[in-house]
Amino acid sequence: MRTHRPPRRPRGEVRGRVRAEIDAGHRFDNFAAERSEDFVKWHLDGHDYMWPSPR
Repeated sequence: MRTHRPPRRPRGEVRGRVRAEIDAGHRFDNFAAERSEDFVKWHLDGHDYMWPSPR
Protein backbone atom coordinates (compact mmCIF):
# COMPACT_ATOMS: atom_id res chain seq x y z
CA MET A 1 0.00 0.00 0.00
CA ARG A 2 1.45 3.34 -1.03
CA THR A 3 1.12 6.47 1.05
CA HIS A 4 0.70 9.89 -0.48
CA ARG A 5 3.90 11.94 -0.50
CA PRO A 6 4.25 15.57 -1.48
CA PRO A 7 6.34 16.17 -4.61
CA ARG A 8 10.06 16.36 -3.96
CA ARG A 9 11.82 19.67 -4.37
CA PRO A 10 15.24 19.99 -5.94
CA ARG A 11 17.98 19.86 -3.33
CA GLY A 12 19.40 23.24 -4.34
CA GLU A 13 16.04 24.94 -3.84
CA VAL A 14 15.72 23.57 -0.31
CA ARG A 15 19.32 24.48 0.54
CA GLY A 16 18.83 27.98 -0.82
CA ARG A 17 15.73 28.52 1.29
CA VAL A 18 17.43 27.23 4.45
CA ARG A 19 20.50 29.38 3.79
CA ALA A 20 18.31 32.46 3.26
CA GLU A 21 16.62 31.88 6.63
CA ILE A 22 19.99 31.57 8.36
CA ASP A 23 21.42 34.66 6.64
CA ALA A 24 18.35 36.73 7.51
CA GLY A 25 19.26 36.39 11.18
CA HIS A 26 22.83 37.65 10.80
CA ARG A 27 23.57 41.34 10.71
CA PHE A 28 26.07 42.35 7.99
CA ASP A 29 26.11 38.74 6.70
CA ASN A 30 28.45 37.58 9.46
CA PHE A 31 28.13 34.69 11.88
CA ALA A 32 29.42 36.21 15.13
CA ALA A 33 27.27 38.15 17.56
CA GLU A 34 27.71 41.92 17.77
CA ARG A 35 29.74 42.89 20.85
CA SER A 36 30.71 46.16 22.47
CA GLU A 37 33.62 47.22 24.70
CA ASP A 38 36.17 45.08 22.86
CA PHE A 39 39.66 46.26 21.96
CA VAL A 40 40.08 45.60 18.27
CA LYS A 41 42.83 46.61 15.88
CA TRP A 42 41.89 46.45 12.23
CA HIS A 43 44.41 45.21 9.67
CA LEU A 44 42.77 45.85 6.33
CA ASP A 45 45.56 44.96 3.96
CA GLY A 46 47.98 43.20 6.29
CA HIS A 47 50.83 45.64 5.55
CA ASP A 48 51.07 47.04 9.08
CA TYR A 49 50.53 43.62 10.62
CA MET A 50 53.29 41.93 8.62
CA TRP A 51 55.77 44.85 8.64
CA PRO A 52 57.72 43.76 11.79
CA SER A 53 58.00 40.14 10.59
CA PRO A 54 61.15 40.39 8.41
CA ARG A 55 63.12 42.32 11.03
